[in-house]
Amino acid sequence: LKSEGKAARNAARPADPRAFYTWVAELYEEKLRRSLKQATTDRICEAACALAEAGAIDPNQVGDYKAIVVPTTSGRTVNMISRFRPRVQIIGAAHDERTFRKLFFSFGVFPISIGVGQRRMREVLEAAVKVCVREKLLSQDDEFVFTAGTPLYAPGTTNLVQIQHVIEGEDSRTDLPDSSVED
Repeated sequence: LKSEGKAARNAARPADPRAFYTWVAELYEEKLRRSLKQATTDRICEAACALAEAGAIDPNQVGDYKAIVVPTTSGRTVNMISRFRPRVQIIGAAHDERTFRKLFFSFGVFPISIGVGQRRMREVLEAAVKVCVREKLLSQDDEFVFTAGTPLYAPGTTNLVQIQHVIEGEDSRTDLPDSSVED
């Protein structure tokens, strides 16, 4: 019965409204941060598709892009690109086996597995190109759209879109940012 009396007294006492409003403000700040991050990813995905589409529609105008190559940790960026239904092939370069299997259910996506041994964006690109050439998805001198995110292995950080060329035997890809895994 003592606990019932304490519960009744606490129920009658109003809670500190500052704690509630602080909690609500923090919640909405976090939602806003995620929303802005998502908007960036949406724009990057749309830009990657627009670049690839421009090459697919008029190869003389821009370039003849064979694919959109997307390294992915969770598969979300690949799915976002897939929803635009580009006319070129989408190659989802999964870092782990679970994501690799999930990509089979995405529209127009050819999944490949590149593993997690890469520490720099350049290594991710080279691993993806190596597998694409081995699987005959890309060949020597093909151009493709590459989209990824830094820092590596952090879902939701897609912030890079580039046009790349398949150049076998050359390790000098200096046009990528020298980003690495954050420790």
